[in-house]
Amino acid sequence: MSRAVGAVLLIAMVAGACVRIPPKRVLPESITSLYIVTFENRSYEPGLEEKLTRFTQEEFLVDGRLDVTRRPSADAVLVGKLQRFNVMSDRFGSDEFPLTSRIMASADVALYDPSDRKREKPLMEWEAIGVEFMHVSDVRRVMHIIADDANEAALRELAHEIVMTVLTREPDKVASTLMTAPPPASTSPQRVPGRKQLDTRFLDAASTESLPARDSSGRPQEP
Repeated sequence: MSRAVGAVLLIAMVAGACVRIPPKRVLPESITSLYIVTFENRSYEPGLEEKLTRFTQEEFLVDGRLDVTRRPSADAVLVGKLQRFNVMSDRFGSDEFPLTSRIMASADVALYDPSDRKREKPLMEWEAIGVEFMHVSDVRRVMHIIADDANEAALRELAHEIVMTVLTREPDKVASTLMTAPPPASTSPQRVPGRKQLDTRFLDAASTESLPARDSSGRPQEP
C-alpha cells in the first residue's frame, strides 16, 4: 500500500511540475475587450489579410483574457499590418527538388481608443512580431503539406504570437497619457540630519501644544 501511495505522489509531483504557467499579463487591466479591424496586407501574397484577422480573433477568444466585440462596446481597437509573408525553399534533394520550405511572416499592431476614428494617436504599438514556419513541401513525401495549408498554419502561428505579444510584452511605443505618474511626495515627519529628534514641521498645532515644556538642556520641566 505504501508503494502505491508513493507512486501516486510521484506522479502528482511530475504532473504538477509539467503544468504550463501562462506569461504574466502586462496589458493594462482597464482594457478588457477589443475590436479588431481587418489587417492591412503589405506583403506580396494577396488575400491573407482576411484569414489573419479571423485567426487573430479566434486566438483572443481561445486565450480568454480579452473579449472580442464591436467597436461601440470595446475598450480599445486593434489595428494590424501584415508587413511580410515570404515563402522560400529551405532544403533540396539530390535532384535539386525542394524538400522543405520556410515561411517568414511578421506584422505590426497598435491599440487605439475607440473614439479615435482617424487613428492619429495610438495608445500602444508593437513592431516586428514575427514567426518562422517550416514544412515538408516535396509532394513525393508522405509528410508534405500543400501550399495553402502551410500558409494557413503560418498565419495561425502569427496570430497566436500577436495575441501573446499584446497581452504579455511591453509595447515598443506608449502614449504619454498611459505613462505611470510618479508617486506623490511623502508628508510624514522627516529626520533632520545631525539631530536625533523628529522634525515636527509637519505636525499640526494641536499636537505641538500637548508636548511638555523643556528646559535649556532638553529635559522636561516640572509642572
